[in-house]
Parts: sequence; structure tokens; C-alpha cells
Amino acid sequence: MIISRLDAGLPPVREDGTPAEAVTSKERAQAQLMTGAAAYVLVRLRDRHHEVRHGLYGATAWESVALQVIATSQALIDSETDKVRLLTAATYRDPDYALAHFMATPPDQRDHAAFAKMLDDYWKAVPPAVKDLHSWPLLNVRILYSSATQWLNAYLAGNPLDEDPLNHAAAASTALTAACKHHEPVSEEGGRQLDHMRPFAENLARSIAVLQLRQAKPKEEHSPLNDPERWEHPHRRLPFSPQHYWDYAFLDSFRAETTGGTFGRQAVEDLRLALVTEEDKAYARHDPCFEQLHHDPDFRNLVGLPPADFSDLPVFAGLRDELRSKKLSTAAALSAAPVASVAAALRVTPVRATGLIDVARLAQLDPATLGRPGALYLLHSIGVDSPEELAERAWRDPADLIRSLRRAAATYRLSAEPAVHAPGTWLAALGLDRARTEAALKAARP
Repeated sequence: MIISRLDAGLPPVREDGTPAEAVTSKERAQAQLMTGAAAYVLVRLRDRHHEVRHGLYGATAWESVALQVIATSQALIDSETDKVRLLTAATYRDPDYALAHFMATPPDQRDHAAFAKMLDDYWKAVPPAVKDLHSWPLLNVRILYSSATQWLNAYLAGNPLDEDPLNHAAAASTALTAACKHHEPVSEEGGRQLDHMRPFAENLARSIAVLQLRQAKPKEEHSPLNDPERWEHPHRRLPFSPQHYWDYAFLDSFRAETTGGTFGRQAVEDLRLALVTEEDKAYARHDPCFEQLHHDPDFRNLVGLPPADFSDLPVFAGLRDELRSKKLSTAAALSAAPVASVAAALRVTPVRATGLIDVARLAQLDPATLGRPGALYLLHSIGVDSPEELAERAWRDPADLIRSLRRAAATYRLSAEPAVHAPGTWLAALGLDRARTEAALKAARP
């Protein structure tokens, strides 16, 4: 079997850009083909191995599996347009591939309930021959965990007065907790995996119970859930593990939503230890369990969401309240203030005060495009925090600057920013003539 890009429906290899970008493009193309080869092997195995069949979520075509994996991996593709096109192609080639259909839907439009029901239907229809396999307990836990979390997501994304998804989540969570106790004989390795999963299953059950407090108090008079201060993770402060701290944040976020208080702050602090990779941060950005934290500037900075206000930019971390109390929280006010006054008001060194003022001056360079928090956030992500730094990169290679900004915008889903789709205005503000600006825009065209 020969795997080709044409067979898999992959986009052509880009040959433009800098030499470094060309090398990256070539390496990524090779990794994509390896992914296609792995997908081919998996799909060929599905008819003989039930575990593989479940893991493929109904897929029958290796091409659709390859396209879905590539489209949802930041390491394998970086174009938002190509991601959507590949996922669409995966669903077209394989109409029964439930995971591809799910991933092809924008996070705020995914039908979590339908996805959970598909998992439940699969669980109910598992033939006895599969349940007799030694690996069934692990497969059973995986199905139940996915079902519980998808029903929970359906509840969080839907009408809070609709108890049905939460009740389904509770039922799946109860079954999950029981399954993790491995009453049935399992292999030694299987037992270790179930033991590893048990804390997460118990925390999921506790989190769902906290949300159910909206409906009624627990029946047990002395239940810890009757006292918000005792709503602790059942395995609080185990030896450090990012996954455990993710679960702590999961529960603390629900505690914040139910009672307010300082639990939201605790959830953010938990996430500081939980989010190890950029992929973790991207997942947290779109996880409905953390939706109530989206108004928190520290959460937004932590997970890579653009700030909602000028004073919430990462460069002002720890100074937001001071900026507002000293009436320096706008770009216009801060850019007009002397360095010595800013240093004294914010109790920072003159060097840092200069850097803060530089960001404000950058915003004032072209307020309609660069004055927006999202634009400043993107510029900061590519190493530009002053008018001088922007001018130096623009005059040296404006096309490369535009490409860098667009890549960052794709990563942070800020392609709608005026500074991204209409860079000609701020290039003109920097003094680039019209001919050079048009040439740069043409060279940077996708």
C-alpha cells in the first residue's frame, strides 16, 4: 500500500516563505504522511480488534481518520482554513465517523448531548463477546468517562434549568465510579490503570454533585456538600500532578459558580500548575467547565485569551488595580505620562515604567487598529511591544511581519482583528509608502 497526499486529501506542501519555514513545512508534510500510514493500519485492524473499533468512533475509512487527527493537531497543521476543510472532508468521506463530526463543529455549537447519546447507545449495544474480553473493564471506563463528561458539557452549554443532561451525567458518573473498583478479574496492568483512573472518577462525581446543589440539598444531613467550605476534591493535595490540579480547577470552578467567594481565584491558581503545554492552554480556553472564569483577566492571560481591556494586557500583570486607581488605565493617559511619574505611581523601576509607556505609545500609533487589546496581545506574542520595534520589523521585512501576525492570529483565533485583516493602515502610520505596502500585502497573501 502506497500512501500519497492525494489519496489522503491533504493540502499541497508550501514552498514559499523563509528557508526555516520551508524546512518546517517539509517536516510537517512527512509527519502528515506518517499519520496517514498509522491511520491505514488502525482501520485495517478494526475488524479484528474491538478496542480499536471503539477508539475509532465509528470510522471505516483510513483517510477520514488521518484527516481528523491532522486537523486537530497543532503540530501537524496551523491554517484554520485547512483545519476546517480537512474536518469537512473527513465527515464527507466517512458519514459514520462520529468523532470527526464532533470536532468539525465549532466549540460553541457542538451538540454535546447528541455525542453523549451516541456513546450511551454504543455502550448499551456492546455485544456479550466484547464484554468477555479481558480488556473490557478498561474500555468500559473509557466509554463511561466520555459519556459523563459529554453530558456534563451539554448541561454547562445549555439551559441550567434543564436537569436532564446533568442527571445523565450523574448516572454515567455513578457507573464509572463503580467500574473503577474492578470487581471483575483484570490483568495486573489493567488493575493499575483502573486504580489510576479512580481519583478522577471520584472527582467527577463530586463536581456533578456540587452542580446538583442548584436543584436541592443532599439528603444526608451531615453531607459535606451541605457546607461549601467542605466541598473539597476527595484527593486534595496529592503529590504534584498536573492532571490532579486540572481536576482541582474543575471542581473549584464549579464551586465558584455555585457560591462565588474566592473559589474562582483558587481555580486559576490550580490551572497555573495544571497547564503544562500550549495544547493544555488551548483546551482550557474552550472547555465549558471554565466558562465562568472567562471574565477573570488572570485566567485570560494564563490560557491565551485576548484581554478585554487595555489594562488587562499581560505586560501589566500585577499592576491592573494600580493603573486604574492612578487613572493610567488607558493608552492615551499612560502614553502622555512622564516616566518618573509612572514609576512613582506604580512603584516600579524607571526601566519597567518605560516599557509600559512604550506599549501605550504603540496603541496610540494607529488607535483604530493597534489600539485594540487583541491587536496589542498579538503583537506582544510575536515580540513587538513598542513603536520602535514595530517600525524596525516593518521596514526590514513587512511581508514577514504580516505573516507572523496572521499566524499568531490563527493560533489565538483573532483573525477578525482590524490590525490583522487590514494591516495597510498601520503600515502607512509607520511611514511605509503605498507601493511597498501593496507589495508586502501581495507577498504575504496566503
